Amino acid sequence: MTTLLVDLGNTRVKWATLTGRRISRQRAAAHRGWTPADFRRQLLNGRAPFTRVVVVSVAAKAVERALVAALRQVGTITPEFVRATRRVGDVRNGYRQVWRLGADRWV
Repeated sequence: MTTLLVDLGNTRVKWATLTGRRISRQRAAAHRGWTPADFRRQLLNGRAPFTRVVVVSVAAKAVERALVAALRQVGTITPEFVRATRRVGDVRNGYRQVWRLGADRWV
């Protein structure tokens, strides 16, 4: 089982794979203007579909949609997007408007 881990920022995307307990070397690139084909070429280059994809994103919805489209085109399952919530376990989000805490900081 291999998980693709993606950090989708406003200007850069960083990614690595997790297989069992082993994580690959992280890679990064500026994603300005990327299409689904660009995400396929960079993040999925020749890899078999992943069993899980976890994404933390503060990028625009259009960038998220391009990533989702790339994953669908190669037959990978729909990614799980991490979003800030009011609370997880003993960790509490102190923002009045929960969504204002960026998912990257929440993670």
